[in-house]
Amino acid sequence: TLYLAATEEGDLCAVASAVFSLYEGMVENVAVHPNHRRRGIGERLMALIEEEGARRGVERLCLEVASRNSGAIAMYEKSGYKTAGVRKGFYARQKDDALVMIKELV
Repeated sequence: TLYLAATEEGDLCAVASAVFSLYEGMVENVAVHPNHRRRGIGERLMALIEEEGARRGVERLCLEVASRNSGAIAMYEKSGYKTAGVRKGFYARQKDDALVMIKELV
């Protein structure tokens, strides 16, 4: 498991986590405080997850994202993730589907 945090002048502005198992990894969470969005912090955290995954021999990273979260989807696509499937009704509270996105690292 990998946990990352980004700070600015001592303030926490973003966190991310991933789990690696053999040749595959799952990005569990990427959260950037609204005051710090659109500054590349999420992209940098994703790059660090990918670097660490590759270092550990991970060949593929997967993640799930709410289908209405257009900002996150755009960031993931920019980073090379492709939609591989949909989990209908995955987010019950938000009444939203989850997109399953994958990036091959090798």
